[in-house]
Amino acid sequence: MLMMETIGCSDLNSTKSFTVLLGTLTNKLYFVYNPREPVTLQTEHGFLVKAGNDEVCQLGTADDMTEIVFHKVVRMNSNAITNLPIPTLPHEAASNLYVDGNSRKILNGYISPLRSQGSRNNINAGFIASANLQLGNNYKLSNQNQNQSKTNWKSV
Repeated sequence: MLMMETIGCSDLNSTKSFTVLLGTLTNKLYFVYNPREPVTLQTEHGFLVKAGNDEVCQLGTADDMTEIVFHKVVRMNSNAITNLPIPTLPHEAASNLYVDGNSRKILNGYISPLRSQGSRNNINAGFIASANLQLGNNYKLSNQNQNQSKTNWKSV
């Protein structure tokens, strides 16, 4: 038969709270009765979660107590990442709305001369460009060459 010991408080109401100190007054687990509020873990130097001897994630670091560090893969289980701020550094994540709303560099490259096979002696050279058919919010008509001459475009 399994014996289970319980520590805590089973009669919380709006006038009571419950705290378990973890070495100091600033390292504690506490709960204030409010049906919509979570249990709070407050620590002075962050909180490290381990599975076995492997570090999984850390809440708060020596450099930034509001930083969350994941040491393992984060599996989203088909859930979205929301509320991304506008990126300010190149390595920061951006929302789809932000990316689609900004003008972007078109990837292109030079096509070396190509000769057709068979009896024809066609030589085609030029540039290949890849672009999205959707225009970003920052697209301006001035981006177009307004004095375009008629050009015969070839697919290669």
